[in-house]
Amino acid sequence: MKNLFQPTWTSLALVVGLIATAWTMSSIGYYQLAGLLGKPGGYNEGPRVFALYYGIWCLVVFAIFHPALSAWAKRSSPPEDRIALFVMLTACALFTFAVLPFLPAADIPTEESVNEIIIAEPWYFLPKTIEILFQQILMTALVVALAAQKLRIGQIAFLTAVLFGGFHLTLALDGANPFYVLRYTIAATLFGAVTPYQMLKMRNGFVYSFALHWGWYAFDTMVWRFVFPET
Repeated sequence: MKNLFQPTWTSLALVVGLIATAWTMSSIGYYQLAGLLGKPGGYNEGPRVFALYYGIWCLVVFAIFHPALSAWAKRSSPPEDRIALFVMLTACALFTFAVLPFLPAADIPTEESVNEIIIAEPWYFLPKTIEILFQQILMTALVVALAAQKLRIGQIAFLTAVLFGGFHLTLALDGANPFYVLRYTIAATLFGAVTPYQMLKMRNGFVYSFALHWGWYAFDTMVWRFVFPET
């Protein structure tokens, strides 16, 4: 789909439809797979399985959107410039294997309060990283598709904030803790507002956007462990 991003509303509708379908189907598939395998703990209990699962989804959306995104990718992240990527991957690895294992355990007062990220173990971040990559590909496609419509960057930021934040409200449909839904919806809305500036205005914008997205999960698990340490 090399000519996917055209300055027409029909083209935009197609892109949004593909993104919504991939995102929804991947989420449904995740819960179905977790139930089928008897792994309600998700990433903590089956990191390799879910890493493979989201790896397949990454390949699917990459195959769909890469031909159309290749020109943007060359402008945004020249092949010779890999320092930002190296620094980001190093920082992620250091947090996962050199910091996280030594953080205090979080105090979980009730079963309803438990969310995976609160009790994340190092290998939790393997499937989480691949899931974030999947979402970043979709976010990039959305931003570039909106930019193709000649919208101002402020308009794009507003739309991505509403869409990305709104999608996280669906966490409530799975019976998630309301505070978890609230904080992730707010974070997703802010992230959605910032992403277009990173993607369209910054060199290596994809890397910085990915780092911000990944960093939120690292920050969230640290906050819980330090604010509510196990006694």
